[in-house]
Amino acid sequence: TGLTAVANGVPLGPLTEEGTAIAAVTGSYAYPAAPLPPVPVREPRDARRWWIPLLAALLVVAAVVGGLLLFSAKEVTVPSVLGAPRAEAEVTLRNRGFDTETVEKASRDEAGTVIGQNPAGDSRVEEGALITLTVSTGPGEATVPDVVGDGRRAARKALTDLGFRVEETEKPSREVGENRVIAISPLSGQRLERGQVVTLTISTGPASATVPDVLRQSREAAREALGNAGFEVAVREEERDDVDPGTVVRQDPGGGQRRPQGSTVTITVAKEPSTVTVPDVTGRSDAEATGALAAAGFEVSRRMRDTEDPDQDGEVIAQSPGGDAKAMKGSTVTITVASFDDSQILPEDDTGATGTTGP
Repeated sequence: TGLTAVANGVPLGPLTEEGTAIAAVTGSYAYPAAPLPPVPVREPRDARRWWIPLLAALLVVAAVVGGLLLFSAKEVTVPSVLGAPRAEAEVTLRNRGFDTETVEKASRDEAGTVIGQNPAGDSRVEEGALITLTVSTGPGEATVPDVVGDGRRAARKALTDLGFRVEETEKPSREVGENRVIAISPLSGQRLERGQVVTLTISTGPASATVPDVLRQSREAAREALGNAGFEVAVREEERDDVDPGTVVRQDPGGGQRRPQGSTVTITVAKEPSTVTVPDVTGRSDAEATGALAAAGFEVSRRMRDTEDPDQDGEVIAQSPGGDAKAMKGSTVTITVASFDDSQILPEDDTGATGTTGP
């Protein structure tokens, strides 16, 4: 290297690469030279910062590559698959180059139907992006509530709040009031999938019918006719002496009117009066008077009274009670019958004269 080792001012010889001096050959004895410490070799200052340019170069390269990738990425429109079946939606997206993943969620939509997607349909994303689909597992089940007897609105609300769909039918009913639930199908207490149909039968109240005309019919015939038409029957009685007992003389409502079935029709039926009009039998014969009074429901008591008028013989000349008076049926009417004694008349003599016998 051109360097010479020196010991105590005496040149020893050149240094080897390991820093060991080679003793100079002289005429006298030379001791081996002691090893010297290595002389540090200083590197240039610029050589210790070699990594800085390299790092800067790498950053530039990364920026260029990133920019190329950014500007070279292809954007596509995400198709909307909401409402489609899960399998159909997945095929549609994969055919457009997208990846898919699925999450499930309970809803009122039919099980297996896509109810959400992210990114949304019609948005722009990179080709091959991941699309997350939210798929309905169905609405689940609920118990059908007991709404029989409830009002129409309350029953519908109770069912729709549980997720059921409601349909209605109407039916006349005497027992259940108008606009109230008569029946429910399926029956209350059953488990049913939400979204299924529950049918309510709603009362329209009693059916209406025409009231039969039962005037002048017997009590029994009137009751039968009204009952067959769907009506209840109330009976009142009224004393009448102009019609047969048991005959319908009035009805309310009248025949021909329309009324709800199950409502009441009142009929008024004649009955024998407790008092009747006493027939006037004066001037009639004994036999005629007795027959007339008996037909009117009276007993007859007879009294005889002498009369000087032979034309009155056997004729009712008085009665008690009098004619047209009111009396209890079955009571007694006393009649007075005239009696002429023809023994008081003398036979005619030869001269044609008549006379009476003396005392």
